[in-house]
Amino acid sequence: SAPLVSMELSLSLPDALALCTALRSVSSSIRANLSKRLAAQRSSDSSSASASAASEPRSIDKSGVEIQTEAMQVALLTQGLPSDERTRAAVLEALRRHEAEPAVASFLHYWSSLGLVAGVYAVGSGGEVQTAFVDWYRGPPGQARYLPSLAAVRADLESFVLQGWAPATPPLRRRDSMTTALGSCFADEIRIWLRARGYRVNGDFRTGHRYPHAEDSSVPLLQCSAGLVNTFVLLQQFEWAFEARAFDDDLWHGAKGAVVTPTEEARLKTRELFEQTSLFII
Repeated sequence: SAPLVSMELSLSLPDALALCTALRSVSSSIRANLSKRLAAQRSSDSSSASASAASEPRSIDKSGVEIQTEAMQVALLTQGLPSDERTRAAVLEALRRHEAEPAVASFLHYWSSLGLVAGVYAVGSGGEVQTAFVDWYRGPPGQARYLPSLAAVRADLESFVLQGWAPATPPLRRRDSMTTALGSCFADEIRIWLRARGYRVNGDFRTGHRYPHAEDSSVPLLQCSAGLVNTFVLLQQFEWAFEARAFDDDLWHGAKGAVVTPTEEARLKTRELFEQTSLFII
């Protein structure tokens, strides 16, 4: 394409101040309308039975540059000027000639910061998503994670933290579906939390007066306290449960330190539990 040809545009100080006011007002209105549209969209989604927190939009695809372009078009049209890229560049250059005026300098700083806004932040109150450093652009939403305004984080910290990590649909749709948690104390805490809220989860052998010295060979599913805390032993337990695989080394020990050979009854119980499980938390 042919290169842009620069053009000269002269603005008096009063005209420059008026234009700064118009551009700031229009761009602020655009951002406010985006936030309102976002709030309405979130409200509509949350009231829908099929909507989930994870499926709600996290940003509206209108960057600061797009807001600048739209605001400039409106302002130039009111002045009877074309809104092409060459004219927009000439207007900014004309404003910079009045940079000694504090009001113009303030606007130019605002305009520069607006150009670094990657999109309207969709969590909570709907602030803008900006780069971590105002002098470097990091890419559009979805390509890079941005820090939201403090107000947005305070309004909905959970959604901000889970953004990009939460599944598209809730993993637990029914309380009567089996959820099995194993592999760490963190998984066990999730299991305990779910059980307290009425979800069906795998049982805990750490109950009754015999704990912690229950008959280890009869325990159907080893827990975190038994050292089931890495991918190797997790795989071994699945191989043992489904394939009846035996291991040459003395891998499993009881609560008192004795070598334990799990019973066939325990293996079948473990396999049955795994087969009934709809969701594993590992």
